Amino acid sequence: MQYRSFGQTGLNVSAIGFGCWELGGSYGHFDDSEVISAIHRALDLGINCFDTAQGYGFGNSERLLAKGLGARRKDIILVTKWGVGYNDALSDKGRDSRAARVKLAIETSLTHLNTEACMQTRRVDVGQYGYHLFDRRMERDVFPLHAKHGIGLMGYGSLAHGLLTGAFDHNTTFASSDWRSRGGAFNMPLFTAENFPRNLRAVEDLKGIAKQIGSEIYHLALAWVLSNPALSVALVGARTASEVEANMGALDVEFSEAALKAIDAVFERYGIDTRPAVWVE
Repeated sequence: MQYRSFGQTGLNVSAIGFGCWELGGSYGHFDDSEVISAIHRALDLGINCFDTAQGYGFGNSERLLAKGLGARRKDIILVTKWGVGYNDALSDKGRDSRAARVKLAIETSLTHLNTEACMQTRRVDVGQYGYHLFDRRMERDVFPLHAKHGIGLMGYGSLAHGLLTGAFDHNTTFASSDWRSRGGAFNMPLFTAENFPRNLRAVEDLKGIAKQIGSEIYHLALAWVLSNPALSVALVGARTASEVEANMGALDVEFSEAALKAIDAVFERYGIDTRPAVWVE
């Protein structure tokens, strides 16, 4: 495993992290025992960053992760989040970041995760944003800001929420319980009826580039994320031990300038806008 500095925390974080959104249940059915095996395998391979949130299945992800970690909780960097996913009448559209909610959310997450709280108030050490080949919106302003202030950076959705695994085709459908059935999230309509077929064609072209450099599409996609020096850790979801093992191949991929240009040319060919966002104050 490769390790990188986690901002100015003094911690070293594994280049590949374990994303736990899928553990909340919104990616379709999975077997708890297989997920726990995946967690154990990730630990054995040196993955020390596990990222979850209270909003992932109203605590289901946090509880399952805690079960999988067990006594090895002390060996990892554990990340959770709050602010979305509430189902009470007090929260507008399921979102609530008021001070009272923050305190309640932290205590609730600590209970779910069976872990202790950090009692110090400190600087912003780490930020987390979506980042993958189809989503480069944070490159213009957010990433440079992190680099300037030495803030660690976690990238989620490294495989474009499954799109860059290469496992989807024109026959792929998503269960109603899977958020991708609604077309997308985070203002990224990756799976809409209009965009999904086009994106699949782009993925097929990317598979060709991966083959040319002796790699797999998911290795290429993950290695591309990791090639950005601003990134501390690229989060990747996994449901089985074999998926965790498969992701490790990304650490061996190196890009030539020609390969990077060929990748960008794929998105230009299909009119997929990957330009970084311009933020207006």
